[in-house]
Amino acid sequence: MAKQRIVSVLGTRPEIIKCSPLLPEFDRRYNHVLIHTGQHYDDRMDEWFFRDLGLRAPDFNLNVGSGSHGVQLARMLTGIEPILQEFEPDIVFVQGDTNSTLAGAMAAAKLGMRVVHLEAGCRSFNRAMPEEINRVIVDHVAALCLAPDDAACAHLAAEGIAPELVRMVGSTGVDACLRVAGRADQVADSPDADLPEGGFLVATIHRAENTNPETLAGLIAALADLARDWPVIFPVHPRTVRALDAIGRRPGIRYLDPVGYPQMIRMVRRSRALLTDSGGLQEESAVLGTPTFILRNETEWSAFVEAGQHRLVGTDPRRITSTVRAVLTGGPDETRMRTATGMERAGATQRVLAALNEVFGTGGEDMTWNRPGSASRAGSPGDASAVSVPVHAHEKAAHQ
Repeated sequence: MAKQRIVSVLGTRPEIIKCSPLLPEFDRRYNHVLIHTGQHYDDRMDEWFFRDLGLRAPDFNLNVGSGSHGVQLARMLTGIEPILQEFEPDIVFVQGDTNSTLAGAMAAAKLGMRVVHLEAGCRSFNRAMPEEINRVIVDHVAALCLAPDDAACAHLAAEGIAPELVRMVGSTGVDACLRVAGRADQVADSPDADLPEGGFLVATIHRAENTNPETLAGLIAALADLARDWPVIFPVHPRTVRALDAIGRRPGIRYLDPVGYPQMIRMVRRSRALLTDSGGLQEESAVLGTPTFILRNETEWSAFVEAGQHRLVGTDPRRITSTVRAVLTGGPDETRMRTATGMERAGATQRVLAALNEVFGTGGEDMTWNRPGSASRAGSPGDASAVSVPVHAHEKAAHQ
């Protein structure tokens, strides 16, 4: 029986990371075409990430680069559409909430192709965030929504998405993190090599709303203040570099060029705490047991806040510095924030493959999707053996 065809569309480093456990499996099980939109446009960094994660080069790189949302989407759509028309895939696979995610889903849906969305149902409930708009649109054109947790499934249900189009699979980002964390101590030339474990802070800032001059100046002032008590390591995102150059750099902070994924995981794992506006790092720090202060007023990863491991501190410098100093005292609050959570999300790679096989009859192997948290089946790490979800007759018809 001929292998079915799948096209994966990605364009940013978080997407590369979270898709990294799946892409080799797609190569093995499908006729697989990988499209890189080039949304993150640092060729050197992309090469590092593909190499560090053991991934082959993409089949197509659209090199869309920077630009407004409209310009980026237009370039992506005009690049993706002819590839899909030529390859005629059975499935178009997208992950997350970026413009690349949206472009891949829109191009496929308008051609009548089946879209699978990994990390479906995540909601910050802030429509001022471009990523929130992307999430909602992609979920509503998807033929299969792969959600990380119960909260995401509930969000999809509240928006009227039929339950037979949803599978809870956990997080491939957790799978990627755990794979890399196991060898993090072997990373050469890590920027934290001269610092004691637990003796420094790591900070990342990259979201558009945090890189306007006024907000960024306040965040940098907060980091400089905290640097009086702990060394602060700050890998600077390309978008943030331009904004930082405009406002000037404060002393006391160790500014770095972007680092590879293994280096980042090592630094977060060894740090006293993480300050970030990144969604991906929130998941990774939860699994690593690193106290995390979120430089936003809301988050799509609310489960970690509810568990007491993460704190929303916003962007006010006084609130940030007072909260960090109040927590990092070695007391019960810090102990609670050091309790690793999110391990139930591990094993998502096998559950994604099983869901594709069960819903679409693809992948060429006898696999059954089961909810995260059930007992693992011998010989299938992370794949559960509880109740399988049947494919409904009307769902089969819709996908033919």
